[in-house]
Amino acid sequence: AASGLRLNLVAGVRQPYGAQEVTDSRRAGWYSLAFLLRTVASAALDIQPLEFAAGIYSGIAGGEPATYAFLADALENGAGFSTHLGSSGFLPEFLDAVASYLTELEEPAHADGCSSSCYRCLRDYGNMAYHALLDWRLARDLFRLLQGQPLSIDAAAEAAAIERCAAGINESLKY
Repeated sequence: AASGLRLNLVAGVRQPYGAQEVTDSRRAGWYSLAFLLRTVASAALDIQPLEFAAGIYSGIAGGEPATYAFLADALENGAGFSTHLGSSGFLPEFLDAVASYLTELEEPAHADGCSSSCYRCLRDYGNMAYHALLDWRLARDLFRLLQGQPLSIDAAAEAAAIERCAAGINESLKY
């Protein structure tokens, strides 16, 4: 990408210093986005989240590898929910609902108690296999990047997370 960000899941790429590039965090971001979209879609349409299958797939766009988050109707023969979400008449409203939901998640009442995901934001029984990957902040960042917004880094939140990690392994950080 022109911004220097790689969002696809291409394996085998090497960092400038030679180390193999790991795509796990990008995979976590894409799954987090898929389940964020499922959470918002189910609320917007007043249906159960399990009525949607959420996931990611890799393909080609403009001759380059690309990754996509998707929602599909989970019921056999579908109910048309995913088609409705992607319709030109509903998609802008849906994307606004996603942005509004992310604003709610950023409120201290949620953000201060949720380090990555919880049953109030992205987790549910149906996505238990993905709980270790889900992070609403990754979903937020990816959603904003895909909408053409710049990536913003919260240095204070990053420092606090590093401090918590260091405390968890009984280490002190030397700045």
